[in-house]
Amino acid sequence: MLDHFKGSENVANESREMKPISAKERLPVIDVLRGTAILCILFLNMQPYSFPETLPHLYVKMFNGMADQIVFGLTQFFGQGKFYSMLSFLFGLGMAVQVTRTHDTGKKFSLLYSRRLLVLLGIGLFHDLALWGGIILLMYSTMGFFLLFFKKRQPKTLLTWAVILLLIPVLIHAVLRPAGTHPAMGNQQQTAELEMKKVHEAIDVYRDGSYWDMFLIRLDKLKTTALITARGGWGILGLFLLGIWVWQKGIFQDIEKNLKFLRKTRWVTLALGLGGTLIFFLLDTFLKPPQPLSVRLIGGIARTVGTSALSFFYIATIVLLMRKESWKRFLRPLEAVGRMALSNYFLQSLICTTLFYSYGFNLFGKIGPLTGFLLVFPISAVQIFLSARWAKHFRFGPVEWLWHSLTYGKRQTMA
Repeated sequence: MLDHFKGSENVANESREMKPISAKERLPVIDVLRGTAILCILFLNMQPYSFPETLPHLYVKMFNGMADQIVFGLTQFFGQGKFYSMLSFLFGLGMAVQVTRTHDTGKKFSLLYSRRLLVLLGIGLFHDLALWGGIILLMYSTMGFFLLFFKKRQPKTLLTWAVILLLIPVLIHAVLRPAGTHPAMGNQQQTAELEMKKVHEAIDVYRDGSYWDMFLIRLDKLKTTALITARGGWGILGLFLLGIWVWQKGIFQDIEKNLKFLRKTRWVTLALGLGGTLIFFLLDTFLKPPQPLSVRLIGGIARTVGTSALSFFYIATIVLLMRKESWKRFLRPLEAVGRMALSNYFLQSLICTTLFYSYGFNLFGKIGPLTGFLLVFPISAVQIFLSARWAKHFRFGPVEWLWHSLTYGKRQTMA
């Protein structure tokens, strides 16, 4: 069954020893993709960093200037879910790379991979309790265990299961979401006054509260993480499987050989992505509740297709652009960001919570979509600069170093 992974001998380690991937074994295009995704995610996360994340519709009501409305709408249309989908795809692809390097899908690999996920779970818990409740690391580390059931599967089986898993959250959401509710309105019984009260309570905590007050909010949020994972984590698992499938097909191992596939993928996914996202936005905007089950299903499918397809359009486009020398020079600085994506995710949370929370610059609830959008550029510039400087001297980012050291049970060499 390991034949599916043998198309990447140029990446495999000759000794097959289970250890972190070396700089010589890395594929730059994968790190560039990961770096692009982690920086672009910040455009979406600016709202939950700076405003109560469960009330985005009030975010655009409070900051209702035309520029704010346009920025928020375009960010949601082209970004919502797309860059997390890219990271999910790359997470699955990374698992396939590890299998390739070891040529071992047996007990030894499973134990090491399980330990890797448990360490990531611990890192995710620390991030979500100490800094900001992003929950994505918790979802990746828990859903990642299911990949062990697919590490020996045929490409056709992976593709079939990926489609099924991507549709499971659509079905769950359509059935469990009452017909009389709407994501832009919240619970039907909840009045606008109560919603505004929630906004002001959150602002009071994050502007004037102590670190302990914020910690308790993040701790309370963990109670909902299991429910969110149970409902939506299957779609993430589906994207993991698509990453494994692409690696098995050898697309990243020989880009020149797969140019025709990549070019076709780029235009097909652009059409599907724009079409699916547009259908969802139109249904979500103009068909107010109560909505029949059929409409909720159509909207969910459109959203899933649009989100996944646009993320693959971004991936195919970047891969093709990396073939051109001018674009490669432009994109290459993102390679260092991608090599330490986990550290950069922590750095984003550290910078933004310092900007918005009471123990920093106290800007929570004070900036709108346009200002938040503009803030992303200097923050990203700082991350690109620091990542490049760090990568010149060290093998891992600081959080990656911790992750690898705990996973392999020995302190990793940094220099």
